[in-house]
Amino acid sequence: MFYNLEATNFCNLQCKSCPTRLNLRPKGYMKPETFRSIINQMLAGRDGFNRDRVVMHGYGEVLLSPYFFENLDYLQSKGFVNVDFSDNCMLMTEEIVRKLCSYTCINYIKLSLNSSRKELMERINTGSDFDKVVKNIQMICDVVKECGSPFKIQVQLMHTNLNLDERPQEVKDLIGRDNFDVLECQIMSMLGMDKDNELLVPNSCFWNGECVFAQVSMMFHWDGDIVGCCVDNTKSQLIGNEKDGIFSKEVQDKIKQFREELQNNDYSNLPACARCEGKKK
Repeated sequence: MFYNLEATNFCNLQCKSCPTRLNLRPKGYMKPETFRSIINQMLAGRDGFNRDRVVMHGYGEVLLSPYFFENLDYLQSKGFVNVDFSDNCMLMTEEIVRKLCSYTCINYIKLSLNSSRKELMERINTGSDFDKVVKNIQMICDVVKECGSPFKIQVQLMHTNLNLDERPQEVKDLIGRDNFDVLECQIMSMLGMDKDNELLVPNSCFWNGECVFAQVSMMFHWDGDIVGCCVDNTKSQLIGNEKDGIFSKEVQDKIKQFREELQNNDYSNLPACARCEGKKK
């Protein structure tokens, strides 16, 4: 299992590939009391939860959250070992990276370069600075290696309609370091996004048309609302709130209902799933 606990949906960028810029729901930060309630309920629900994957990002830049490190401290105190988050590398500093290196709970961090081609990268990551991001990724690699590589580094390469030919080696050559992996992905079409977005890959099919989220994940928005997966940025498939009790009958019945509807290709209550290329065929 893995769980998304959204640190914030505020962001310092306006990426054309991300629905955050559309302001489809209220913005805020996951406060420590909400974060701890979710974690405590999970830990009480079954043994071994602290070995499951916990993703601390959602639709926003995690370093904008004033509670990010406090929440990370709580995971550390509870013995978690499989924590990760994504970052756009505009706010990273050497001080922050060295602080991150002190945590044993972090498994890896994903850095959203998205393209090794300057013009395209700044088009995908609207408002970003290509040269600054590249230098920060190089700095992160150097500091992490100096600190004994306490966690892994992934650099994201996002395939769009404009860079289908781009290869991981181009990213490796650009960064010029040997202690990171390149994670390839494709831009996704989500609710609220323009279907005519020139970045969208024509006839794309994610995960071979099979939903990898419905059975293995749970997504918590910053306000504690529970939705089916990270594709739902609109609360259109709201399951409940952590205050209702994650393992309450009400919440579990809703999860079961949505999963059965998805398996039966019934999208009347699942508009986000209907738009997702990873839905069941």
